[in-house]
Amino acid sequence: MRLKNPKILKKLNDLLIMNHEIETTYLEGLEYVYRDDLKTYFRERSFERYEFGKLLQSEIEKLDKNSEYSKNNFINFSKIKMNIKNALLFQYEVDLLREIREIKYLTINVYNDLLLEHGLPLSLCKLLIRQRDQIQDNLTLLEREKSLVA
Repeated sequence: MRLKNPKILKKLNDLLIMNHEIETTYLEGLEYVYRDDLKTYFRERSFERYEFGKLLQSEIEKLDKNSEYSKNNFINFSKIKMNIKNALLFQYEVDLLREIREIKYLTINVYNDLLLEHGLPLSLCKLLIRQRDQIQDNLTLLEREKSLVA
């Protein structure tokens, strides 16, 4: 099945790249956190984003076999990523949790924006909703953790 709307493919590619970048950020974070619960959290979120990426890539390939993944299309969240690295380096746990929360809000908004597009295949809608809801559930847990740390 070929998707007729290139805008949707661009958004899907952006989301795929965003998931890859966030996966990488979590993996890098493992080097800097010392608490076992944070290490577990980072490892689980990294794996989760890896799985999201595999599933998204599969859906994109179903829609357009010739689709290219270009980092030029990626929504730039380098400021948040830099803030995370600073929080990790200086072991500012509250700042770290705040920046991770910001990434989750940003990601949820990207999913919601994509879900508003007309003409998405049902299998893709289900996948996007499942991934978005999983991120939302993790955000709720993170906010509980942040209230305990603060």
